[in-house]
Amino acid sequence: MNRTKRLSVAALAIAIFPAWVQPASADGPGSASFNFLKILNGPRASGMGGTGVALGEGLLEELLVNPASLAYGDRRQVWTSYSALLDRARLSQLGYGHSSLFYGNSAAQLHYLNYGSIQGYDALDNKTGTVGASDRLVMLSWGRAMGRGLSLGSNFKWAHEKLDTVSADALAFDLGASYELARLRGISLGLVLRHAGPGARFERKTEELPFQAAWGVGYTGLAHRLKLALDFERSLDRAELLQVHIGAEYWMHDILALRAGYKTDSDVGPGLSAGLGFKLSRELRLDYSFSPFSSLGNIHRVSLVFRFGESAAESLYQQGLHQLHQGLYADAILLFDKALAAKPDHRKALQGLKEAGEKLKAELKDRNQ
Repeated sequence: MNRTKRLSVAALAIAIFPAWVQPASADGPGSASFNFLKILNGPRASGMGGTGVALGEGLLEELLVNPASLAYGDRRQVWTSYSALLDRARLSQLGYGHSSLFYGNSAAQLHYLNYGSIQGYDALDNKTGTVGASDRLVMLSWGRAMGRGLSLGSNFKWAHEKLDTVSADALAFDLGASYELARLRGISLGLVLRHAGPGARFERKTEELPFQAAWGVGYTGLAHRLKLALDFERSLDRAELLQVHIGAEYWMHDILALRAGYKTDSDVGPGLSAGLGFKLSRELRLDYSFSPFSSLGNIHRVSLVFRFGESAAESLYQQGLHQLHQGLYADAILLFDKALAAKPDHRKALQGLKEAGEKLKAELKDRNQ
Protein backbone atom coordinates (compact mmCIF):
# COMPACT_ATOMS: atom_id res chain seq x y z
CA MET A 1 0.00 0.00 0.00
CA ASN A 2 1.40 3.44 -0.89
CA ARG A 3 2.23 6.04 1.74
CA THR A 4 -0.88 8.09 1.04
CA LYS A 5 -3.27 5.29 1.92
CA ARG A 6 -1.05 4.00 4.74
CA LEU A 7 -1.18 7.36 6.52
CA SER A 8 -4.89 7.67 5.88
CA VAL A 9 -5.57 4.32 7.50
CA ALA A 10 -3.31 5.18 10.42
CA ALA A 11 -5.17 8.45 10.91
CA LEU A 12 -8.44 6.55 10.82
CA ALA A 13 -7.25 4.10 13.47
CA ILE A 14 -5.93 6.79 15.82
CA ALA A 15 -8.68 9.36 15.41
CA ILE A 16 -11.72 7.11 15.34
CA PHE A 17 -11.19 3.69 16.91
CA PRO A 18 -7.92 3.56 18.86
CA ALA A 19 -9.26 0.79 21.07
CA TRP A 20 -10.57 -1.48 18.34
CA VAL A 21 -9.44 -0.77 14.81
CA GLN A 22 -6.08 -1.93 13.55
CA PRO A 23 -5.13 -0.62 10.11
CA ALA A 24 -5.53 -2.92 7.18
CA SER A 25 -2.02 -1.97 6.13
CA ALA A 26 -0.39 -3.29 9.27
CA ASP A 27 3.10 -4.49 8.49
CA GLY A 28 3.84 -8.16 8.26
CA PRO A 29 1.95 -11.06 6.76
CA GLY A 30 -1.20 -12.35 8.36
CA SER A 31 -2.13 -9.08 10.05
CA ALA A 32 -5.73 -8.78 11.18
CA SER A 33 -8.28 -6.81 9.22
CA PHE A 34 -12.07 -6.34 9.17
CA ASN A 35 -11.99 -5.32 12.83
CA PHE A 36 -15.24 -3.42 12.31
CA LEU A 37 -16.93 -6.82 12.74
CA LYS A 38 -16.18 -6.51 16.46
CA ILE A 39 -18.01 -3.21 17.04
CA LEU A 40 -21.44 -3.84 15.48
CA ASN A 41 -23.34 -4.67 18.68
CA GLY A 42 -26.75 -3.10 19.09
CA PRO A 43 -27.75 -0.87 22.03
CA ARG A 44 -29.05 -3.66 24.29
CA ALA A 45 -25.80 -5.64 24.24
CA SER A 46 -23.68 -2.47 24.31
CA GLY A 47 -25.56 -1.13 27.32
CA MET A 48 -24.85 -4.41 29.12
CA GLY A 49 -21.10 -4.34 28.52
CA GLY A 50 -21.19 -6.37 25.32
CA THR A 51 -22.71 -9.40 27.07
CA GLY A 52 -25.41 -11.76 25.86
CA VAL A 53 -23.69 -15.02 24.86
CA ALA A 54 -25.98 -16.92 27.24
CA LEU A 55 -28.98 -14.55 27.32
CA GLY A 56 -31.27 -14.78 24.32
CA GLU A 57 -34.72 -13.37 23.61
CA GLY A 58 -34.74 -13.87 19.87
CA LEU A 59 -33.99 -10.21 19.07
CA LEU A 60 -32.10 -9.57 15.83
CA GLU A 61 -29.35 -7.51 17.45
CA GLU A 62 -28.51 -10.50 19.69
CA LEU A 63 -27.36 -12.51 16.66
CA LEU A 64 -24.17 -10.43 16.55
CA VAL A 65 -23.33 -11.80 20.01
CA ASN A 66 -24.62 -15.37 19.62
CA PRO A 67 -26.66 -16.59 16.62
CA ALA A 68 -28.28 -19.29 18.80
CA SER A 69 -30.43 -16.49 20.26
CA LEU A 70 -32.49 -16.54 17.05
CA ALA A 71 -34.04 -19.82 18.22
CA TYR A 72 -36.01 -17.91 20.87
CA GLY A 73 -37.81 -15.71 18.35
CA ASP A 74 -41.49 -16.62 18.04
CA ARG A 75 -42.74 -13.81 15.77
CA ARG A 76 -41.62 -11.99 12.66
CA GLN A 77 -39.68 -8.81 13.33
CA VAL A 78 -38.04 -5.79 11.71
CA TRP A 79 -35.06 -4.11 13.40
CA THR A 80 -33.30 -0.87 12.60
CA SER A 81 -30.47 0.83 14.47
CA TYR A 82 -28.36 3.97 14.19
CA SER A 83 -25.14 4.67 16.11
CA ALA A 84 -23.09 7.84 16.45
CA LEU A 85 -19.61 6.45 17.04
CA LEU A 86 -16.39 8.34 17.71
CA ASP A 87 -15.45 11.31 15.55
CA ARG A 88 -17.57 11.29 12.35
CA ALA A 89 -18.17 7.54 12.13
CA ARG A 90 -21.82 6.52 11.76
CA LEU A 91 -23.27 3.01 11.81
CA SER A 92 -26.62 2.13 10.20
CA GLN A 93 -28.22 -1.32 10.58
CA LEU A 94 -31.36 -2.99 9.24
CA GLY A 95 -32.68 -6.51 9.70
CA TYR A 96 -35.65 -8.82 9.21
CA GLY A 97 -36.40 -12.01 11.13
CA HIS A 98 -38.84 -14.80 10.24
CA SER A 99 -40.18 -17.41 12.65
CA SER A 100 -40.81 -20.98 11.49
CA LEU A 101 -41.84 -23.75 13.85
CA PHE A 102 -40.66 -26.69 11.76
CA TYR A 103 -37.58 -25.39 9.90
CA GLY A 104 -36.03 -23.07 12.45
CA ASN A 105 -35.95 -19.28 12.47
CA SER A 106 -34.11 -17.25 9.85
CA ALA A 107 -32.96 -13.65 9.50
CA ALA A 108 -31.17 -11.25 7.15
CA GLN A 109 -29.28 -8.10 8.13
CA LEU A 110 -27.45 -5.21 6.45
CA HIS A 111 -24.80 -3.12 8.23
CA TYR A 112 -23.14 0.00 6.86
CA LEU A 113 -20.34 1.86 8.67
CA ASN A 114 -19.29 5.22 7.22
CA TYR A 115 -16.16 6.87 8.63
CA GLY A 116 -16.69 10.21 6.90
CA SER A 117 -13.88 12.11 5.17
CA ILE A 118 -10.25 11.35 6.11
CA GLN A 119 -7.28 13.58 5.38
CA GLY A 120 -4.94 12.22 2.70
CA TYR A 121 -1.18 12.79 2.34
CA ASP A 122 1.31 12.46 -0.49
CA ALA A 123 4.73 10.75 -0.38
CA LEU A 124 6.30 13.92 1.14
CA ASP A 125 3.73 14.11 3.94
CA ASN A 126 1.97 17.05 2.32
CA LYS A 127 -1.77 17.21 2.75
CA THR A 128 -3.79 16.33 -0.32
CA GLY A 129 -7.53 15.97 -0.63
CA THR A 130 -9.76 13.94 1.62
CA VAL A 131 -10.60 10.28 1.03
CA GLY A 132 -13.60 8.24 2.05
CA ALA A 133 -13.71 5.01 4.03
CA SER A 134 -16.57 2.62 4.71
CA ASP A 135 -17.41 -0.94 5.72
CA ARG A 136 -20.36 -3.13 4.76
CA LEU A 137 -21.73 -6.40 6.07
CA VAL A 138 -24.48 -8.66 4.75
CA MET A 139 -25.46 -11.39 7.21
CA LEU A 140 -27.83 -14.36 6.90
CA SER A 141 -28.74 -16.23 10.08
CA TRP A 142 -30.45 -19.43 11.17
CA GLY A 143 -31.38 -20.68 14.64
CA ARG A 144 -33.45 -23.49 16.08
CA ALA A 145 -34.45 -24.91 19.46
CA MET A 146 -33.28 -28.53 19.48
CA GLY A 147 -35.17 -29.54 22.62
CA ARG A 148 -34.11 -30.27 26.20
CA GLY A 149 -32.91 -26.70 26.64
CA LEU A 150 -30.42 -26.72 23.74
CA SER A 151 -30.50 -24.13 20.94
CA LEU A 152 -28.13 -23.82 17.97
CA GLY A 153 -27.52 -21.03 15.49
CA SER A 154 -25.22 -19.78 12.74
CA ASN A 155 -24.41 -16.59 10.83
CA PHE A 156 -23.08 -16.47 7.28
CA LYS A 157 -21.39 -13.17 6.37
CA TRP A 158 -20.11 -11.22 3.42
CA ALA A 159 -17.95 -8.28 4.53
CA HIS A 160 -16.52 -5.45 2.45
CA GLU A 161 -13.90 -2.85 3.44
CA LYS A 162 -13.07 0.21 1.36
CA LEU A 163 -10.55 3.03 1.78
CA ASP A 164 -10.48 5.48 -1.12
CA THR A 165 -9.88 3.26 -4.18
CA VAL A 166 -8.61 0.22 -2.24
CA SER A 167 -11.09 -2.45 -1.16
CA ALA A 168 -11.31 -6.05 -0.01
CA ASP A 169 -14.02 -8.67 0.49
CA ALA A 170 -14.26 -11.55 2.92
CA LEU A 171 -16.58 -14.45 3.71
CA ALA A 172 -17.02 -15.60 7.30
CA PHE A 173 -19.36 -17.50 9.58
CA ASP A 174 -20.33 -17.74 13.25
CA LEU A 175 -21.46 -20.84 15.13
CA GLY A 176 -23.28 -20.58 18.45
CA ALA A 177 -25.04 -22.68 21.07
CA SER A 178 -27.00 -21.95 24.23
CA TYR A 179 -28.23 -24.32 26.91
CA GLU A 180 -30.73 -23.83 29.73
CA LEU A 181 -29.94 -25.89 32.83
CA ALA A 182 -33.02 -27.83 33.91
CA ARG A 183 -31.78 -28.42 37.46
CA LEU A 184 -30.70 -24.83 38.06
CA ARG A 185 -33.72 -22.74 37.21
CA GLY A 186 -32.90 -19.48 35.49
CA ILE A 187 -29.29 -20.41 34.68
CA SER A 188 -28.19 -20.63 31.04
CA LEU A 189 -24.86 -21.23 29.30
CA GLY A 190 -23.62 -20.04 25.93
CA LEU A 191 -20.73 -20.65 23.54
CA VAL A 192 -19.92 -19.02 20.19
CA LEU A 193 -17.17 -18.89 17.57
CA ARG A 194 -17.16 -15.61 15.63
CA HIS A 195 -15.70 -14.43 12.31
CA ALA A 196 -14.27 -17.75 11.18
CA GLY A 197 -13.12 -17.60 7.57
CA PRO A 198 -10.21 -17.77 5.12
CA GLY A 199 -9.31 -14.07 5.38
CA ALA A 200 -9.02 -11.61 2.51
CA ARG A 201 -6.52 -10.19 0.05
CA PHE A 202 -5.82 -6.50 0.63
CA GLU A 203 -3.32 -5.11 -1.90
CA ARG A 204 -1.25 -8.30 -2.25
CA LYS A 205 -1.34 -9.06 1.47
CA THR A 206 -3.36 -11.69 3.26
CA GLU A 207 -5.45 -10.18 6.01
CA GLU A 208 -6.79 -12.52 8.68
CA LEU A 209 -10.23 -12.02 10.17
CA PRO A 210 -10.62 -11.24 13.90
CA PHE A 211 -11.40 -14.86 14.84
CA GLN A 212 -12.90 -15.02 18.35
CA ALA A 213 -14.30 -17.48 20.87
CA ALA A 214 -16.71 -16.38 23.59
CA TRP A 215 -18.52 -18.21 26.34
CA GLY A 216 -20.70 -17.09 29.19
CA VAL A 217 -23.32 -17.72 31.82
CA GLY A 218 -26.62 -15.92 32.28
CA TYR A 219 -29.25 -15.70 34.97
CA THR A 220 -32.93 -14.82 34.53
CA GLY A 221 -35.05 -14.27 37.63
CA LEU A 222 -37.77 -12.25 39.35
CA ALA A 223 -40.41 -13.39 36.84
CA HIS A 224 -38.09 -12.59 33.92
CA ARG A 225 -37.60 -8.99 35.07
CA LEU A 226 -33.94 -9.41 36.05
CA LYS A 227 -31.13 -10.61 33.78
CA LEU A 228 -27.46 -10.93 34.75
CA ALA A 229 -24.63 -11.93 32.42
CA LEU A 230 -20.96 -12.83 32.71
CA ASP A 231 -19.10 -13.41 29.43
CA PHE A 232 -15.52 -14.28 28.56
CA GLU A 233 -13.97 -13.54 25.18
CA ARG A 234 -10.68 -14.49 23.60
CA SER A 235 -9.05 -13.78 20.25
CA LEU A 236 -7.92 -16.92 18.45
CA ASP A 237 -5.88 -15.16 15.75
CA ARG A 238 -3.46 -13.33 18.04
CA ALA A 239 -2.04 -13.37 21.58
CA GLU A 240 -4.35 -11.27 23.75
CA LEU A 241 -5.48 -11.36 27.34
CA LEU A 242 -8.80 -12.95 28.21
CA GLN A 243 -11.51 -10.29 28.15
CA VAL A 244 -14.30 -10.21 30.72
CA HIS A 245 -17.73 -8.64 30.16
CA ILE A 246 -20.35 -8.08 32.88
CA GLY A 247 -23.91 -6.87 32.32
CA ALA A 248 -27.25 -6.44 34.05
CA GLU A 249 -30.80 -5.59 32.99
CA TYR A 250 -33.91 -4.91 35.08
CA TRP A 251 -37.42 -4.30 33.71
CA MET A 252 -39.68 -2.02 35.73
CA HIS A 253 -43.40 -2.81 35.33
CA ASP A 254 -42.55 -4.49 32.00
CA ILE A 255 -42.28 -1.02 30.44
CA LEU A 256 -38.85 0.46 31.23
CA ALA A 257 -35.54 -1.44 31.30
CA LEU A 258 -32.43 -0.19 33.11
CA ARG A 259 -29.11 -1.58 31.88
CA ALA A 260 -25.47 -1.32 32.92
CA GLY A 261 -22.27 -3.07 31.94
CA TYR A 262 -18.50 -3.22 32.20
CA LYS A 263 -15.78 -4.75 30.04
CA THR A 264 -12.07 -5.15 30.66
CA ASP A 265 -10.93 -4.81 27.02
CA SER A 266 -11.35 -1.03 26.80
CA ASP A 267 -7.97 0.59 26.04
CA VAL A 268 -9.58 4.03 26.05
CA GLY A 269 -12.24 5.10 28.53
CA PRO A 270 -13.47 3.45 31.73
CA GLY A 271 -15.03 0.41 30.05
CA LEU A 272 -18.43 1.28 31.50
CA SER A 273 -21.71 1.48 29.62
CA ALA A 274 -25.38 2.07 30.37
CA GLY A 275 -28.65 1.82 28.52
CA LEU A 276 -32.42 2.00 28.55
CA GLY A 277 -35.22 0.01 26.97
CA PHE A 278 -38.80 1.16 26.39
CA LYS A 279 -41.72 -1.12 25.50
CA LEU A 280 -43.88 1.30 23.57
CA SER A 281 -46.44 -1.44 22.90
CA ARG A 282 -46.62 -5.23 22.67
CA GLU A 283 -45.17 -4.98 19.17
CA LEU A 284 -42.80 -2.00 19.42
CA ARG A 285 -39.64 -1.54 21.50
CA LEU A 286 -37.01 1.22 21.66
CA ASP A 287 -33.46 0.67 22.99
CA TYR A 288 -30.66 3.13 23.74
CA SER A 289 -27.09 2.83 25.04
CA PHE A 290 -24.32 5.21 26.08
CA SER A 291 -20.58 4.46 26.25
CA PRO A 292 -18.04 7.11 27.38
CA PHE A 293 -14.55 7.22 25.84
CA SER A 294 -12.84 9.93 27.91
CA SER A 295 -11.62 12.90 25.87
CA LEU A 296 -12.38 11.12 22.58
CA GLY A 297 -16.10 11.58 23.11
CA ASN A 298 -19.07 9.31 23.67
CA ILE A 299 -20.84 6.61 21.68
CA HIS A 300 -24.63 6.70 21.37
CA ARG A 301 -26.69 3.85 19.92
CA VAL A 302 -30.44 3.70 19.38
CA SER A 303 -32.63 1.01 17.83
CA LEU A 304 -36.25 0.20 17.14
CA VAL A 305 -37.69 -3.31 16.83
CA PHE A 306 -41.18 -4.10 15.56
CA ARG A 307 -42.62 -7.59 16.08
CA PHE A 308 -45.68 -8.70 14.17
CA GLY A 309 -47.62 -11.77 13.10
CA GLU A 310 -48.98 -14.57 15.24
CA SER A 311 -46.60 -16.36 17.55
CA ALA A 312 -46.13 -20.00 16.54
CA ALA A 313 -45.75 -20.99 20.19
CA GLU A 314 -48.92 -19.12 21.18
CA SER A 315 -50.89 -20.73 18.35
CA LEU A 316 -49.79 -24.20 19.45
CA TYR A 317 -50.60 -23.35 23.06
CA GLN A 318 -54.13 -22.27 22.14
CA GLN A 319 -54.65 -25.49 20.15
CA GLY A 320 -53.38 -27.51 23.11
CA LEU A 321 -55.70 -25.64 25.46
CA HIS A 322 -58.66 -26.45 23.20
CA GLN A 323 -57.76 -30.15 23.20
CA LEU A 324 -57.36 -30.06 26.97
CA HIS A 325 -60.86 -28.64 27.40
CA GLN A 326 -62.19 -31.31 25.03
CA GLY A 327 -60.69 -34.03 27.22
CA LEU A 328 -58.16 -35.09 24.56
CA TYR A 329 -55.24 -35.09 26.97
CA ALA A 330 -52.70 -36.99 24.85
CA ASP A 331 -53.21 -34.61 21.92
CA ALA A 332 -52.96 -31.64 24.30
CA ILE A 333 -49.63 -32.92 25.63
CA LEU A 334 -48.20 -33.15 22.11
CA LEU A 335 -49.27 -29.59 21.28
CA PHE A 336 -48.00 -28.13 24.56
CA ASP A 337 -44.69 -29.92 23.99
CA LYS A 338 -44.39 -28.38 20.51
CA ALA A 339 -45.19 -24.94 21.94
CA LEU A 340 -42.36 -25.35 24.44
CA ALA A 341 -39.99 -26.46 21.69
CA ALA A 342 -40.76 -23.19 19.89
CA LYS A 343 -40.57 -21.08 23.06
CA PRO A 344 -38.97 -22.89 26.03
CA ASP A 345 -39.98 -20.19 28.55
CA HIS A 346 -43.71 -20.27 27.66
CA ARG A 347 -45.02 -20.52 31.23
CA LYS A 348 -48.67 -21.15 30.29
CA ALA A 349 -47.64 -24.04 28.06
CA LEU A 350 -45.65 -25.50 30.95
CA GLN A 351 -48.70 -25.26 33.19
CA GLY A 352 -50.92 -26.77 30.50
CA LEU A 353 -48.48 -29.63 29.97
CA LYS A 354 -48.48 -30.39 33.68
CA GLU A 355 -52.27 -30.26 33.92
CA ALA A 356 -52.77 -32.45 30.83
CA GLY A 357 -50.27 -34.98 32.16
CA GLU A 358 -52.03 -35.20 35.52
CA LYS A 359 -55.45 -35.62 33.92
CA LEU A 360 -54.17 -38.25 31.48
CA LYS A 361 -52.62 -40.16 34.37
CA ALA A 362 -55.88 -40.00 36.32
CA GLU A 363 -57.86 -41.12 33.25
CA LEU A 364 -55.61 -44.14 32.69
CA LYS A 365 -55.86 -45.03 36.37
CA ASP A 366 -59.68 -44.97 36.20
CA ARG A 367 -59.64 -47.21 33.13
CA ASN A 368 -57.49 -49.80 34.88
CA GLN A 369 -59.76 -50.03 37.90
